[in-house]
Order: sequence, then C-alpha cells, then structure tokens
Amino acid sequence: MTRGYRGLRLALLGLGTLALAGCTTENSYGGAQPDNALIRGSSPLSFLAPKGNSASLQAVNGTEVKASQSAIRLPAGHYSFTVSCMASGLLGATYTGRKDLAFDVEAGHVYQLDADGPEGDSDQCAPFVYDATAGREAYDETADVHMDADAGKNWHSSGAHAHAGHAIADAVPRSESRDHWQQMIEIETWLKPMYAGTADSFFQQQKTNALASCPGTQVTVVSSTPDDVTYELQAPAGCAVRSQVGRFLTGKFGIYQAVYISRAPLDDAATSQWLKTIQATTIISAK
Repeated sequence: MTRGYRGLRLALLGLGTLALAGCTTENSYGGAQPDNALIRGSSPLSFLAPKGNSASLQAVNGTEVKASQSAIRLPAGHYSFTVSCMASGLLGATYTGRKDLAFDVEAGHVYQLDADGPEGDSDQCAPFVYDATAGREAYDETADVHMDADAGKNWHSSGAHAHAGHAIADAVPRSESRDHWQQMIEIETWLKPMYAGTADSFFQQQKTNALASCPGTQVTVVSSTPDDVTYELQAPAGCAVRSQVGRFLTGKFGIYQAVYISRAPLDDAATSQWLKTIQATTIISAK
C-alpha cells in the first residue's frame, strides 16, 4: 500500500554546486522566485512520514549533480532529470530505483521530487515529481462529486490508492463492496508535471482504450473544451462495464476525472440524473 494522501512534511536540504548553465543552488530551498523554478529532492530525514521514502536528483540534462546537492534553481524551460529513489517496505525491506523524468518547469514554481514504493510485481520504487508551489503536497487536491445528503448516505468509500503521481479513490453503494459492486463512483488524479496534457487529450486516450477493449462501445461527447470534457459511454452486452458518465477537468496542478460506472445499462432517466451530478464536479483541496 503506498502512502497516498499524506500530511505536513518538513524538509532539510544540503549544500552543493552544479556545473549547469543558468543553475544556482541554495542552502535552504526557500520558496519560488519570479525568474526561476526550484527543483528539490527529499530524504528519509526530511519529512514526518511513516515510511522513509526519498528521491534524489542525480543529473540534469545529462550533467551530474553532486551528492551533497538536494535543491537547484533553473530558468524556465524543458529539462530531463535523472532521479534515484529509496523506499521502505514491509518487514524492513528496502527498495531502490532510478528513472529519467522530463518535463517543463515554469518560473515561480516549486517542484518536489518524491517516491512511492513498488507496485504489482515490481521490485523497484517509483520516483515522481509534482508541483509543490505554495506548500502543496502530492495528493492534496482532488475532484469532488456533489450529491445531496440523502443520496450521499447510501454510498461509502471502497478504497483509495496513489502511486507515482497517479491517484484513484472509489465509492460504492453501502450494500456493495470493492470486490462485489454494480455501481461505482471513481475519482482519478494525474499530477502535473508528471503527466502532461489536457482534459481533452486524456479523454481522447480513454476513448481509444474503451473502443479497443470492447468493440461496439459508443462514446458521446456531451460538452467539450480543451480543459473540460463531459461524456457518456454505452457498451454492448458482454462488456464488464455497460455504462459510464464522466467528466475530465484540467486543474492548475493536475488532470482529474470524476466518473459514474455501472455494470448494467442505464436508461435515459438514470443517465440524465447522473449527468447532472457529474457536471457539478469541482476541484477541491483534499487536506
């Protein structure tokens, strides 16, 4: 189980230099500056978390970073960062990993390197980056599906999971469970800049996947802008999911999807009801 939603973290950063044009180093990470971006690593001693996961900057655009350097400032632009990580697992197990992360940095922003433990059959930790401007934590923002009090009482959380900048939270009716459900509301988050794109580009990819996994599926766009897409999906008999009503939103710090999923086909009245609920989705702080 990854750390998922986390609380306040404290950081201790060291000194160092980097032979990279336009780069400066800091003896404390401070905050964002209007003419550059701050990229900072994390260490097992740098935050109050039950697992001492860490992510360290190894190189920028192929130029090695000194071991003592844990934060750098760069002018706005596109960079490739080599990041190593370490994560603690059950029974004292320790996992390591290394990955190249390429993304655009914006002046005035703070970017935090972090890591989650292995997922599935992997034996490596997973470094990732997120926009930590204004003191944000990795998963402290989410999409919120508005339901009236009576309807909301009939649903309960069935699980939440976060890994390497991608988070999913599910809710099902109280008479159902995570392993046995007929209806589900799912909130999905892709953190910037770990994931680049817009609501429309993420929707287009999901549409492609849905059509490929279950031929005959019909996807109808209800409304669409680059940063806000609402859709309906109807799949033929034999598909695991028969109906969906969803909305993709581009936020300041991530891409979000709120979606109602049904294993049974929906009639027009039910589709209209869920469409109204999903269209009322907003992005909120999860703190």
